[in-house]
Amino acid sequence: MNKKFDPIDIAPPFNNIYSHGVEVPPNSRTLWIAGQTGDLPDGTTPDSFEDQAEQAMKSFVSVLAGAGMTVSDVVKINVYLTSHADLEKFRPIRSRHLDGHRPAMTLAVVSTLAEPKWKIEVEGVAAKQ
Repeated sequence: MNKKFDPIDIAPPFNNIYSHGVEVPPNSRTLWIAGQTGDLPDGTTPDSFEDQAEQAMKSFVSVLAGAGMTVSDVVKINVYLTSHADLEKFRPIRSRHLDGHRPAMTLAVVSTLAEPKWKIEVEGVAAKQ
């Protein structure tokens, strides 16, 4: 089982929604998940941030499932948004999909993603024994 680290001699995780560190035990399988965007399975991209965020998280979870893993196996997640205004919209979507799991996390607001119509990209690492 992956072990979380939140030392008491540093500031607690922002909003207590992630862990500062996660240790993967020896002999674990590791899955590196490429950036998942809001593109739907048919290749179209919804206009709204909420719809893109929902699809990006669904795609992220689908990649996990394909490897026989769940969100509880995620050790690191990186989220890139193109607007700070979307941060509050993303929080409940992230919380629902991560279902209380607190992997290490980085969340950044960037000026643009590879495709200008994308408003979010989610990537991560999972590990399971």
